[in-house]
Amino acid sequence: MMNWFNQGLNQVMAEPLANIMEHKQSSNTPSLDITTLLASSIHDIKNSLNVLLADVDGISDLLNPDDAAHQSALLSLNATTKRLNNELTQLLILYRIKTNTYKTSSVFMNVSEFLEDKQREYKVFLESTNIELKTDCTPELHWNFDPMLITSAINNALNNAQRYAKTQIILSAKKQEDMLCIQVQDDGEGFPEQILQGDMKSGLDLTQGSTGVGIYFCHEIASGHCKDNKCGELKMTNEGPDGGASINLLLP
Repeated sequence: MMNWFNQGLNQVMAEPLANIMEHKQSSNTPSLDITTLLASSIHDIKNSLNVLLADVDGISDLLNPDDAAHQSALLSLNATTKRLNNELTQLLILYRIKTNTYKTSSVFMNVSEFLEDKQREYKVFLESTNIELKTDCTPELHWNFDPMLITSAINNALNNAQRYAKTQIILSAKKQEDMLCIQVQDDGEGFPEQILQGDMKSGLDLTQGSTGVGIYFCHEIASGHCKDNKCGELKMTNEGPDGGASINLLLP
């Protein structure tokens, strides 16, 4: 199930400078600006992080599986590196969306299997931090969406939930009227009021740090899914377990 994500990511991230250059030339810009240089640098950093992830996995295979302290340290390093990689992917996707160089795709997906893939990816590390990741979705639920974009949005939401959850995170999906609702909920303290009252349509609120960037990213991903003149949306509530945060992606 993850092959489509790897292939899609390679397609979007491969030769980013060439694609950006083409966009710049079409807009009659004579030379590279700072955003282009940053996008190219981010791509190079992502490649280095992928090498680091492979090295971490190799070291883990060499260690004694009974050496709990070392295994725990490597799990933490692996998770941190993946989070950085996800955040860089997020920035590159945002750049592509804003420069009209990202080509969206629509794939008819088994939503339950899609969520189970994410559960397997995050389960080991979350369990090492005493957080349980649950999924809830009927096996019959299928939907059309861009799997790479939604994967990136879910990664973002899960990384946020992991920082604030006390004991559990719930990743679920259901049909809500004529929309697909994908939820990431945790049992933490919930979103502060200023985030719940924020308006993503007015732009990015950098005062919220990485959380603000992540919310803006999820908003752009949801609103970029449109069908029959109806577009997706992002809703945030404190309706998670015990009043925890709930990120809701609604897709037409």
